[in-house]
Amino acid sequence: MNDIYKEQISSLLDSELDTSETKSLLELIERDEMLGSQLDRYALIREALNNDVSVQQESFLLNVQTAVLAEPTIFEPAQKKPSNKGYIGVALAASVAIFTIVIADMSLFSTEPSNAGLTVAIQKEPVEVFVREEPLDEELVETIRRPPSQLATFER
Repeated sequence: MNDIYKEQISSLLDSELDTSETKSLLELIERDEMLGSQLDRYALIREALNNDVSVQQESFLLNVQTAVLAEPTIFEPAQKKPSNKGYIGVALAASVAIFTIVIADMSLFSTEPSNAGLTVAIQKEPVEVFVREEPLDEELVETIRRPPSQLATFER
């Protein structure tokens, strides 16, 4: 095939040929199968460059379809994934146990001496106080209830 025909096919797709050249090229394409396939390839390349590609070869699609039909169908029960809940529970229990030990025995880690384990109970003996009954002084009670107001002054 001539380079002239390739240029003409490219120009035809770009709409750069005049009417007489277009008619003569189309007649030539109808007679020559190689030119027809060249036109198809150039059109596919143009669509790919314009991101309009949706063309697939029929033979490729038929091969995929026959391969899918020929593949055997196997019905198999779904396998369960192993559960990690047991490990999570053990890890949580261990964390709680360690936290409890650290909080409860905080004195074990201190540098100051502690009295852990020593329990001392100190109880005061009751002291007996004898009170003599006297008549109630109303003025004293009133002073206790309402203390006398005191004025304070501030000087510079």
